[in-house]
Amino acid sequence: MPVRRINWTLLLALGAVLASTLVEAQQATSLSAIFAPNPCPDPCQISQTHPGFAVPLQLFGHDASGNVATGYLGTVTFSSTDLFATLPSPYTFTAQDAGGHSFQVTFQSVGSQTVTITDSVNGFVTSAPMLVIASSAAPIPATTNQTKLGMICLLGLVGAWLASRPAA
Repeated sequence: MPVRRINWTLLLALGAVLASTLVEAQQATSLSAIFAPNPCPDPCQISQTHPGFAVPLQLFGHDASGNVATGYLGTVTFSSTDLFATLPSPYTFTAQDAGGHSFQVTFQSVGSQTVTITDSVNGFVTSAPMLVIASSAAPIPATTNQTKLGMICLLGLVGAWLASRPAA
């Protein structure tokens, strides 16, 4: 029976390539967060909701190239400018998350609010803004169709433009 020889140099080189690929996939260099779906279409870019509605927040770890770091396994904590907001508990990403995870945030205070997400071990911080509006009409949850919320954005932009004009 012939003896097979193993090319150790080739085997080590292959192992190094595989290991560097795995390490690269795990190395996140930043976080990003967005309230989704973002119901306010371009050019508004401001998510809106009403007090008491749970809003989905998507969080991703990114590599140096801006791609989702599928191997991100960091632990994140949440804080908000809304002191009465219901925020997620600290969360540790798992391999099943593949670099991204969805959370729920419920704001209680009207006004411009921000959720800040921190991974203190890796030194990552990101935030996502939300405009919490009060209304005497039926509440419009953040998942309502974009046409209605597009009109809200348009009216807000027209109001801002009118307010910026000099008085006659």
